[in-house]
Amino acid sequence: MRRTLIPVLLAALTLTACSSEPDKAEQYWHGYHFGEKTALAYAKRVVDDTFEYCTTGGEVAARQDVCTQPGGPDTRYPTHVGQKDCADELPDGLDREERDGWIEGCHAGMGLDVPDTVTYGSDPAK
Repeated sequence: MRRTLIPVLLAALTLTACSSEPDKAEQYWHGYHFGEKTALAYAKRVVDDTFEYCTTGGEVAARQDVCTQPGGPDTRYPTHVGQKDCADELPDGLDREERDGWIEGCHAGMGLDVPDTVTYGSDPAK
């Protein structure tokens, strides 16, 4: 019995390790899209006349630089509000790694930051 249990436990741990990275990446992008959508909706409410310019033309990084110039309107979702919303909207049933990925993605999306494609791969929605 004991000899059988050890290989079974090792196999289970191996399967868990293999499946957690893709799940974490999937949750990162899920969180990122939630955060970005929320921040852009906020931007539209706050400065509707700047919204079109700030959300067209491609790169998120360029949009962030242009739309948050000193003295100009800040269309980013307020950090303290964004962190609370990310925590409040955290999906149920995620393991620790998945939760970490979702929160990290959500914070990046809320700040309209360039997403972490090095760690999480390219955006599956694009």
